[in-house]
Amino acid sequence: MNENVCQDTLIRIYTHMIRNKKQIQKEKTLYSDVFFQTYKLSKAVPKYKKGVPLTDEDENKVLKEFMKVMEVLEKLKLKKDLHKTSWELLDNLLQNEVIHIQDTHTIDLEDAYYTVLNLWVCLENWERCYLDVLFPVGLTMIQLQNQWPKDEKETKMALNKCLSKCHLKEIV
Repeated sequence: MNENVCQDTLIRIYTHMIRNKKQIQKEKTLYSDVFFQTYKLSKAVPKYKKGVPLTDEDENKVLKEFMKVMEVLEKLKLKKDLHKTSWELLDNLLQNEVIHIQDTHTIDLEDAYYTVLNLWVCLENWERCYLDVLFPVGLTMIQLQNQWPKDEKETKMALNKCLSKCHLKEIV
């Protein structure tokens, strides 16, 4: 399996999730595994010392998507519920990602995936109506990742978990 197959498959998965966001928000199936598998795949590649360099266009796209998520977090922080501290912590993590991108014009994809994974799990459990804000973020990060794991067996297994979760045809 080459890297393009991995990236193309993940783009197909996230595109499916964007198109079917209302269905995904209402289903009982938990989709956090899709974000977890993406995070695992990002960890399995050699580390960039300073992150993935971003063009001005890519940087603006990532920051725009992160800002949409931060707007949702602002709304959630205003709620008087048990999760306020969690929303504040997640907002701080995301703000740190934004500051890093603005300062270095790079993105540490592993850190960004980890932050988005934590956001996903919390939204999936507490505020499903806002899940759709994360799909474009995941898709944007996948499009920026220019390296994918070389381990074909592990990569295929991770991708097939995502595909089956989304009820899409698995890779043979």
